[in-house]
Amino acid sequence: MISPSPAQPDLSHVSDLFKLSHTPLFWTPKYLFSSCSLEHLPFVFWLVDVLRPRESVSMGVNKAVAHFAICQAVKQLDLDTSCHGFGSWGGNSGSHKIPDPLQKHNTEHYKSFSQLQWGMSDDAALCFNNGSIDFLNVGQRLNISLLDKLEDKWLPLMSDRGAIMLCHIEKAAEMPEVVARLDALRQRFAHIEFHHGGGTLILLTGPAPAPALLEMAKALQEPENTQNIQQMFGKLGKACRMETLSPQEFSQAQSLGEKRDQQDDKNERINKELLDLRKAYDLRHKATSILQAELYDMRQQAQKAGPDKAQALSLSLDARDAQFSALHDQLDAVTRERNDLARVIEEKFK
Repeated sequence: MISPSPAQPDLSHVSDLFKLSHTPLFWTPKYLFSSCSLEHLPFVFWLVDVLRPRESVSMGVNKAVAHFAICQAVKQLDLDTSCHGFGSWGGNSGSHKIPDPLQKHNTEHYKSFSQLQWGMSDDAALCFNNGSIDFLNVGQRLNISLLDKLEDKWLPLMSDRGAIMLCHIEKAAEMPEVVARLDALRQRFAHIEFHHGGGTLILLTGPAPAPALLEMAKALQEPENTQNIQQMFGKLGKACRMETLSPQEFSQAQSLGEKRDQQDDKNERINKELLDLRKAYDLRHKATSILQAELYDMRQQAQKAGPDKAQALSLSLDARDAQFSALHDQLDAVTRERNDLARVIEEKFK
């Protein structure tokens, strides 16, 4: 595999939070396959480090990429954690057999603290006591039925420090009911959310979350930190994705990445131009309104004044009219330019 060296973003605002000198963020995952969790493995490593779960449960395990990343972190950090992975391999075919490659990897590397079991969500929930689970990783695609079970059956099982990780957030945006339910969960719990890799949402469900997780949730609410944190985890996740590519695929991905970066820079410049135009429009609109009010007052005065004063006011009015006309022309020009730029942006993102 090719190990890329992605450019590092500016982390000056978040270096204390992540303790970059010894963070697990830069560990190399030992078990890599394409998965919805793949680009979120650096965060999983960091989460396990700061949460130090006693019980970790992965629900909806398929390729077990996230489950084995949790296990890798537990082993490297020498934690006293029990890891449970539940999957429904084979569906309802009746085989209920864990795929041999997954069982083999689990046995060879993590058998002392990790178990893989066949089980649906309802069956898996029966294996745990209320308040016993510190970390729940949900790998299934989200739907209303799953979210119902999450709230009814799994939330009571979460500990005071509990954290739930949901994947496939981007695909969930296609279902209005799911979007509404996720928004309600965001309102209910402190949370961490990333937009890369299909999106992931981490809900801090307990009353006493790990301090570092709560600190990150707060940091992501601050605009000066959000871009740096999102960019950092996006680039780390991209590196994990690149590890799974062949040399030819890696070269193609690099080229596409460079083009995307160039487009992002161009979009940023366009958005800045639009913002500047909006500010110019607001200033000119305000100046036009003030001048229009002054013109009205001067006309009222001219009607009430004597001949000599009226003539002087008339001359002043003519000058003001010319000034108003010029300012109005400028406002029209700014409006046309702003509308043209808005149409360009709208066409680009259709």
